[in-house]
Amino acid sequence: MPALLETNEWVAAQFRNAGIAQVGVEQHTGSLTIPTGWSVTVHGPGPDTVLQSSMPIRTSPSISGTLNAPLVFVGAGSSAEMAGKSVQGKVAVIHKKPNPGLFFARFSLTDLIAAQPAAILVTIELPGNMMSQDSCASGNIPCFYLGGADGQFLEAALAAVDRTGAAQLTASVQLTMTTYPSAVVSNAYAFIPGMNNRRDRRGENIMISGIIITGTDPLPLLIRALGPSLSNAGLANPLQDPILELHDGNGSLIASNDNWKDTQQTEIEATGLAPIDDREAAMVITVFPGFYTAVVAGAGGTTGLGFVQFYSLASPIRELDPAPIIKRRR
Repeated sequence: MPALLETNEWVAAQFRNAGIAQVGVEQHTGSLTIPTGWSVTVHGPGPDTVLQSSMPIRTSPSISGTLNAPLVFVGAGSSAEMAGKSVQGKVAVIHKKPNPGLFFARFSLTDLIAAQPAAILVTIELPGNMMSQDSCASGNIPCFYLGGADGQFLEAALAAVDRTGAAQLTASVQLTMTTYPSAVVSNAYAFIPGMNNRRDRRGENIMISGIIITGTDPLPLLIRALGPSLSNAGLANPLQDPILELHDGNGSLIASNDNWKDTQQTEIEATGLAPIDDREAAMVITVFPGFYTAVVAGAGGTTGLGFVQFYSLASPIRELDPAPIIKRRR
């Protein structure tokens, strides 16, 4: 994928510009599933409107033919906002706001997926009409991100229908996902000075992601290490059994987890952010301001693609922006 390679070469250049000497771009060959054709059209009393910024997320399934269904707005998608609304079989419109400085963010759609909509449209609270894509789990339901302008238009139209009692808006949705069995994908990596020479019992095949907690108050976090579920996003060679550790700024181990249901299952499920696969790792922990690193390794020394996420559990729940994942070698 030339565009992906060009992007990662740009990322590697930024690492070098930041003064990091050991930087590279790796390429991998494997199966990759991506959207290759789609459209979202809104029908109402006026002319049909094509939502030009619509972008399917990578875990969406293909739609056979055209999906035609009524639209329903569910606010931010909480169970309280959906109470009394008929969502099943409809195209649900959910409003989300990414963290500052981001044009997308991973969101929990757990409550909305449980209501069984036919498709999901995520309106992103941002200026402009930028196309963006992400890999939030959609429960095998077609899911699209919308740019800020399209999202504002759609939410205003749905509000007008509720206010005036006009005819219900409907949507026509098309989506084709294509699998490339031998795609060449890439990622950029960097060795952070002062960290790549540290040794531990796992040897060399680990990942590190860092985060800085600012302020003066302790912050409750959910941290998760994904592996097997990455195959749902079309990623090849996912880490089959990730083990997660959290270390403080001195390198001391604070907490660890292998399979998320083994410990804290109730606490993790209560966040709505539980991993999809039982073999993935997660923890709920309250930390004080400072620097922390999440270390991920494969059980039994296994290797593969993994992903680390930090979520603040302080209201509103949101994903935090960590440092890039760093693959460490000798």
